Amino acid sequence: MARRHLLVFLPGIGGSVLATHPRGAHPPETLWTARIPNIASTLRSPDRLSVEESPDLVPTGLVRSTTVLPGLSILPGYERVAARLAALPGAVPDVCRPDRPRVPGANVLMFPYDFRRGVAHAAVRLRDEIDARLHGLSRSERAGRVIVVGHSMGGLVARHWLGPLGGAPDCRALITLGTPHRGAPKALDVLVNGARCAGLNFRGTTEVIRGWQGVADLLPRYRMILDTTTGRPLYPHELAGLAPRRPGPPPAPVPGLGLAASARDMHRDIETGWARLGAEGQPPRPEVVARIGFGHATASGAVWDGRELKVDDVHPYWLPAPGWEEDRGDHTVPAVSALPLELSGHSPQGLRVSQRHGPMGEAKFITDLVEAYERYGSTESVQGTERPDALGLDLPDAHAVGTTLRVTVRLPDGARDRVLADPGLLPAAWIWIAPEPEPGEPAVPTDPVQLTWDAGTGTYVHDWKPGTPGYYGVRIRARAVPGAGDLSVHDVLAVVE
Repeated sequence: MARRHLLVFLPGIGGSVLATHPRGAHPPETLWTARIPNIASTLRSPDRLSVEESPDLVPTGLVRSTTVLPGLSILPGYERVAARLAALPGAVPDVCRPDRPRVPGANVLMFPYDFRRGVAHAAVRLRDEIDARLHGLSRSERAGRVIVVGHSMGGLVARHWLGPLGGAPDCRALITLGTPHRGAPKALDVLVNGARCAGLNFRGTTEVIRGWQGVADLLPRYRMILDTTTGRPLYPHELAGLAPRRPGPPPAPVPGLGLAASARDMHRDIETGWARLGAEGQPPRPEVVARIGFGHATASGAVWDGRELKVDDVHPYWLPAPGWEEDRGDHTVPAVSALPLELSGHSPQGLRVSQRHGPMGEAKFITDLVEAYERYGSTESVQGTERPDALGLDLPDAHAVGTTLRVTVRLPDGARDRVLADPGLLPAAWIWIAPEPEPGEPAVPTDPVQLTWDAGTGTYVHDWKPGTPGYYGVRIRARAVPGAGDLSVHDVLAVVE
């Protein structure tokens, strides 16, 4: 079976392997794989990934196992979704590596990119790659030929190609998975307050990350900062020019936001480019399908008191978001931010999913959506429910070895209210914590532990003290949840020394 579409998958920030260029007798050196030893060496010697020191790294593939970018996000190993996509009927897979020849006739592409350099930089390479793959086809043969799947930041890269760079005529559909269309407050937190991992603040790493346009490109595009000195809500780029009102000489500008203005301009370019699509004489907009995680504690708003910026997971009370205030997000991107701008005001029916940010990038529904376009030309056959019941998992991206971690799990709001009114309805819930296997290795079985119900907070809790560094899968299952049946949720935790 020949495939009709060229499928392109883009990972999120930190999801691409980066290596040096080979020079003479010196073979390339891999600088970013995001495994625990690689993260440790990066934290010790962050200049390895400085744009100033190493401006031209080569993206050589998608990370093959769980990754953590300190302070920002935890991402899945993309080898599972890559394997599923490569197994589709008629698939000819290839990895878009600028240092190797292309596979002739490839129709399923994994597109790594230098996430440090930002959305616009990656989008130019995406445009050139797709143009090369479609070279020789007529305009009518190219029309609607491409389907793009973007996880997290990858969705922004695709939008920049489609709008400002004119890729829309070639694209049938864009599928975004937890993409921060309106930005992610976690990016503001790490740029201003520093890159933190397991409770430690790494100043050298912070300075390197502050030079990454890719992190600045994730800054929120809405007034999520309340300036308590003036009572005004602010955009992140406005905060960059503020001076606290207090006696004495003016303080230094708020650190970390030197690239905020260029990030704002990049988002404006996307918005302007997409606003033109569909107008008279312009190409139509590709169909956009979003998947939005909800129910998990997610950095959503911030308060600036003239001295300190505090980011928390409470929806900014000064911002109206009808129907979205209680959705929280996927632990990295607020639910309302994962909604594409052109869908503002539309019903989110079928868009919400229970996965957290990382697992969303490897979910089985990705291949379901892709095949729905290949076979039927639409995604109607895989539409979800209006608001699926989900367990909310509060779990950090990283934790220090030898210290106690409290895992918190929330029932869906309706089920929690029923249990608080009638404790006899409390469902039993278990947690599994086990080391994540290396790619290709079997998982190590582990016994479940029953979660403890805390009636005071209306949540399940479990305290765990890891003794060995590494990545650990955390899985929770609850049986016979009132009004919802059996529910489960999982993610991965990085344990570091």
